[in-house]
Amino acid sequence: YPEGTRFTPAKHLARSNEGPPYQHLLPPRPGGFATVLQALKDHAAAVLTVDIYYPDGTSFWQFLSGGVREPTLRATVHPLEEITDPAAWLRERWLEKDEWLSRQRLRPCLSG
Repeated sequence: YPEGTRFTPAKHLARSNEGPPYQHLLPPRPGGFATVLQALKDHAAAVLTVDIYYPDGTSFWQFLSGGVREPTLRATVHPLEEITDPAAWLRERWLEKDEWLSRQRLRPCLSG
């Protein structure tokens, strides 16, 4: 989790000076990501990104406790050779993720 594990309005405001402004995400911190990439370069072929949208402003913990509509999930495989600059790569992914989350919020609610 390059951005941390919990998005809160206070963290969002405090970290907004650290990089591009994201509406739904904290800015990523690429140092640990770059270290992991270096350690895995001979053992892995790809990085898997997973995006989760929880409807109605619910959290992961509320989802786990039940009674919350199903989240929308998107997983993408990225070959390691496409990651030549980990910090730039993360910024690009975060922009994509933030746009994806914005589109999810605009989708009609399907209750069932």
